[in-house]
This record gives sequence, C-alpha cells and structure tokens, in this order.
Amino acid sequence: MLNNIVDPVAAFFLLVYGFVLLFGGKGIVKLIVGIGFGGFLGAAGFVLASMVSGVGGGLIVFLFMFTLGVLIGWWIFKASLGFLSGLTAWYFLTGLLGIPRVSSTSLLLLLVLIVIFYVLIESAITGVTILLGASLIYLALETWAGSILSFIIVAFLVMFRIAWILDSKGVL
Repeated sequence: MLNNIVDPVAAFFLLVYGFVLLFGGKGIVKLIVGIGFGGFLGAAGFVLASMVSGVGGGLIVFLFMFTLGVLIGWWIFKASLGFLSGLTAWYFLTGLLGIPRVSSTSLLLLLVLIVIFYVLIESAITGVTILLGASLIYLALETWAGSILSFIIVAFLVMFRIAWILDSKGVL
C-alpha cells in the first residue's frame, strides 16, 4: 500500500484549503465566475468605449460593465452548463431511442433536459467542491495521522457538511 506523505507545512496549507473548499466552495466558485465574467465584460466595454470617448469614458463603461458582469455571471455560467449538458444528453438519448432529431418530440425532450440540468448544476458544483475539500483534508491528515483515522475524520466532516446543507434547506 502506498502512503501519500506530504511535507508538514504543505499539509497545513492543504488542510486550510480543504476546509475552505468543504465549507465555502460554492461561494468561491460563484465569486471566481462573477469576477471573471465581469472582468471580461468590463474589458470589452473599456476597449469599445475608449475608442469612442477616450480613457475617461472607457473607465466609466468598464465599471458599469464589470458590475453587470458580476451580477449576471453566475446565471450565465449555470445556463451555459445546463445547455451544454442538456444538449449532450439529448444527442445521446435521441440516438439511443431512435427519435428523429428534427421532430417536435425531440425538441421537447431537449428543452426538458436543459431545464433539468440547469436545476442540477448548482447541486453538482456543491458536491464537487465538497469532494475536493474532503480529499485535500484527507491528504493533509494522512501526513499526521494514519490513513484509517484520517478517513474516519473526513467521513465525519463530510457527514457534518451534508447535514448542514440539509438543515439550511429545511429538510432536517
């Protein structure tokens, strides 16, 4: 059996990053997507406006477009992932079931799949960040404790995080 032993200082940072991802991962993804989309829209607006009205007008347009991009970035990200996932599933299902791709049944199936994947994307992103955080915590704890103890601690942390999510949604 291969033990992944990490430098103790690196293990500390893995532990910190793991906790951040485990308990705040979706918020971090939202922040990164919002800032990235806002920066893209702001830069495009700055370039276009500075050609017309100079640098001063470009900065004003940059601030406006950056704010707009931050506000709609998460929605655009979810919509694009839902559309691409729904389109991929539609392509495979129509081929598997033998439905012609230009029929109204096929297009209705496409719309239903896009909506389903749009709703599930946020839960999938939460699940991925929980798994990434748990794996980073496991790698860090394996340096200081054995693999069995690390697994037990990580399992309890993941159960606590899932219970926290369910409690915040009013399920528990």
